[in-house]
Amino acid sequence: MTVRESRRMSSERSAVRAALRRMPTELTGLLHALSAAVARERRAGLAFSPVEQVWHLADLEHEGYGRRIERILHEDRPALPDFDGDAIALERDYRRRSLRDGLAAFAAQAIDVAVRDCH
Repeated sequence: MTVRESRRMSSERSAVRAALRRMPTELTGLLHALSAAVARERRAGLAFSPVEQVWHLADLEHEGYGRRIERILHEDRPALPDFDGDAIALERDYRRRSLRDGLAAFAAQAIDVAVRDCH
């Protein structure tokens, strides 16, 4: 890899990290005004309602990415099991949960994963 390619990849990674850090705030801005009924509504063609999506993201950050990062950092040959988002959403009944709490949980988990990723 050339120095130019390495710099370009580093710049691209920085841009992706910055976008990921903005995601909780941007998602909150898009969804905060939804009523509870609308937040639970599944639109045609979408697997998750908005409330299910934010809880999925929160759990994925924590149980998917967060745990994987920890294992990669601290284990020689980490097992990285699949994160079955559909099964977890059904098991935890995301649709009955609070959108506001889901947004807060996602923001907290995203920050935690971002902090670990930087170390």
